[in-house]
Amino acid sequence: MQIVYDKEGHPVCYNVYGEFQNTELYNRAFADEGDRMRFLRSRIQFLERSIRKLDFGAGGINTIFQVSDLKNSPEFRITTKQALQILQDNYPEIVI
Repeated sequence: MQIVYDKEGHPVCYNVYGEFQNTELYNRAFADEGDRMRFLRSRIQFLERSIRKLDFGAGGINTIFQVSDLKNSPEFRITTKQALQILQDNYPEIVI
């Protein structure tokens, strides 16, 4: 994951999961449901830390844009759906 900023200062987080097309790497990282949940927790914690850095005051930077590149990583569609569901269940005001 990488965070960059657009020209107005809004954070943009890029998640490129193509590296996980390597079957050995994927199997080591996601050997079971527990590994997948640890991954999801780490991603959500990262997002929570990013949100805490936003400025919700008048004129402040109050949005973050997250891009998930799923090219060459079809298994991540399931994990991404789980992550979105967790976010929608716990933070409905921030998921669009």
